Amino acid sequence: MNTSVWTADLIPVYCLERSAEDVDNRSLPWIRMRPDRSTLKIMGRARADKHFNRILGSSSRIPLVRFGARGIGTIQHRGLIKCKLAHGQGYSLVVPDILFLGPRARHWFQPLTFGATIIGKLDDDSHCQIYVDVSGGHRVRVDFRIQDFVRQLPDGSELYRCSLTGPQDLASYRTGLSGLGASSVPYLQLFHHTSPDAKQKIEASGEFWGSRWNIQGTHKKLTNIAYVYFTPVDTINQPDDLKLIAMASDGILPFIIDDFELPSILVGDDWKSGLKGKFIEVPVYRASTEGRTVKISVKVESTLLSPQHLLRHAPTAGEVWYEVATHSSRGSE
Repeated sequence: MNTSVWTADLIPVYCLERSAEDVDNRSLPWIRMRPDRSTLKIMGRARADKHFNRILGSSSRIPLVRFGARGIGTIQHRGLIKCKLAHGQGYSLVVPDILFLGPRARHWFQPLTFGATIIGKLDDDSHCQIYVDVSGGHRVRVDFRIQDFVRQLPDGSELYRCSLTGPQDLASYRTGLSGLGASSVPYLQLFHHTSPDAKQKIEASGEFWGSRWNIQGTHKKLTNIAYVYFTPVDTINQPDDLKLIAMASDGILPFIIDDFELPSILVGDDWKSGLKGKFIEVPVYRASTEGRTVKISVKVESTLLSPQHLLRHAPTAGEVWYEVATHSSRGSE
């Protein structure tokens, strides 16, 4: 599986003739296909959501799916990386859990995809380099060495000082705010979206109760563990926003498969028939924005979050790369 398919009869102009750079810095017109499918009509404006890698329309949110399309910038920033060593059948890799900007980790980035780990060793020194895709089509080069080690963390990950090579305005593409807590353990500012009544009960009790719904919202319920769900998304006010927290107003999330590029425009009521076998539909928790009208802001120690699931892509032509399942952040209990 690859990234979500989000469809709408409103198509952003950038899909047709604009670059990602254009989308960043201006409000763009949206277009609607006329009923006869022959002409296009201007239908309002769209703007970039730099934090969550998508385009915002009046009611639709369209994700940017060309990871790393804008390449690597030339500005070197100081930062931190929380990472783990993982092993598969016949390979090992360093997994970048979270990137932090600045020596005090004031901003954090959720890696969207990343490539193979490059490690160089000379005598007693080792240098690690990872290319990580973040929001807005930007690719960041992460470099760190053995002497950059800060500490081992309770979840088995390690924290290193690092350099982040990317765009000048890298901070504007952050996923959210963060910081270093006691003993240099990073924390993230996250949100729990709920109803006014539930918020009042949570604040009165001082407790979050775990959910038996499976990670990523699918219809399998858990029997031996429960999760409290958090997200860096600070507002849930449109049906498409639910897709960022593993929910859907119709109870379905579609995903495209590898080696397939989704057309820029999907028209007609039967567009699915022409793409049979190119995507799958996954049943997820069915919800509406009416049940998520208020939020609770919390600082969550990053070591309490369950590991993100990884999808290993091995295209028939091209390099192996890894995609991070980013629909939601969640803490286990």
